[in-house]
Parts: sequence; structure tokens; C-alpha cells
Amino acid sequence: MAEKDGKRSWVMVNRAPVLTLWAAVVAEVLGFEHDEALTLGRAVAGLNAYSKGVSLGLFQPTPKEVKEQRRKMRKNETVTIDLLHRGGGRSGKLTLL
Repeated sequence: MAEKDGKRSWVMVNRAPVLTLWAAVVAEVLGFEHDEALTLGRAVAGLNAYSKGVSLGLFQPTPKEVKEQRRKMRKNETVTIDLLHRGGGRSGKLTLL
């Protein structure tokens, strides 16, 4: 809250960029390079937005058959990161291809 001409005024900020920046800083502290940290920050913000959309009924979770088909199509080399418990699935891990 700030004051201008003796009146209080509010600044509204979209939470996605703030969450992206915060998660990127956390990732940098954990030892990731700057570009990697920004990518992870974007992933966290995106997963948070998707989760909110599912809870509001705006999105439907991907059916298990489609998830299994995607798994079969993936390359053998993946990296799994436990980042703020915002991954896909119960483990809370984020898998990068």
C-alpha cells in the first residue's frame, strides 16, 4: 500500500510472475544455473496454475491411458527433480525430458 496525495492506493500484482521469480531464486540457491532456474520457476508457476484450474473445474486431468501412451513415447533419458512438491503425480516430482 502506498500513499499518493494523502490517499491510500493499492498495487495489484499477478501472482504467476512472482511465483516464477521466487521458485527461480530457490532453484538457484539449490545450485541450478540461471537459465535452468528460470525454467524450473516457470514449471512451478505453470503447475500451480494448472492445479488451480483443475480445482475450479476449468481443466480435466489427463486420462491414465493418455499418460501411459506419452510415457511410451518419451526418450530414455529423463531428469526427475523434487521441486516444491509441485510435480505431476503423488510423488511431487517434476520430470524433465
